[in-house]
Parts: sequence; structure tokens; C-alpha cells
Amino acid sequence: MGNSWRYGFSSVIGTSHLKAGIPCQDASNCNIFETSDGESILIAVASDGAGSASRAEIGSNLVCSSVMEFFGDLVIRSHSDMLTKATLYSAIDEWFLVMRNAINIYATSEDNTIRDYACQRRR
Repeated sequence: MGNSWRYGFSSVIGTSHLKAGIPCQDASNCNIFETSDGESILIAVASDGAGSASRAEIGSNLVCSSVMEFFGDLVIRSHSDMLTKATLYSAIDEWFLVMRNAINIYATSEDNTIRDYACQRRR
């Protein structure tokens, strides 16, 4: 099946971050994955680093990378008719647990708290 997806994305540092010498804390990623039956699926993710978190840019990047890996693998392993709302909601619940654990391990290894990596999803 042909791929007709086209996409673009970027993150730009805000003026308040420039003035304060804080790096861009936002991250985004986009990729096209193919199901086992040849259906092309676009996955797009954006994460807004919490301005009050000292390592928010790392948290945002970890979240975006994790979404691509976790859900990309899910899509690749699935037939398009298997990707139902219930399947995706269950996968999201699983991903949150995996991601929280991964950030906690990362934070501990850096002698930080999980809160230091706070970020949020954008709709």
C-alpha cells in the first residue's frame, strides 16, 4: 500500500526562555509506521516541558522517543483492524506505567527526582 502521508514539525524556544537562559523544553516527533497488513499509520506526538521543572527538556524528549518506540512497535505488530479504540486505550495505560518507570530510573541515575522531568501532552 502506498504512503501518502506528508508531515512537518518543529519546536521553537520562547522569548521568556531566551531571556532567562533556559533551553527549549518542548519536543515533538512524527513518523509513519506500517501495519503487518500494509496499512500506513502516522504517529505524531508533542510534549510541553513544565517550566517549573529543572530537566523538563529531557522529560519531553524521553516521552516523545518512548511514544514513537512503544506505539510504533504496536503498529508494526498489528493488523489495521486490531487497532481499535479499546486496544489503544489499553496500550496507553501500559505505556504510562512503562514511561513513568523509565523516567524514575533515569532520574535516580542522575540523582534527581521524577518531578524534575515533568512535561505534559498537547492536544
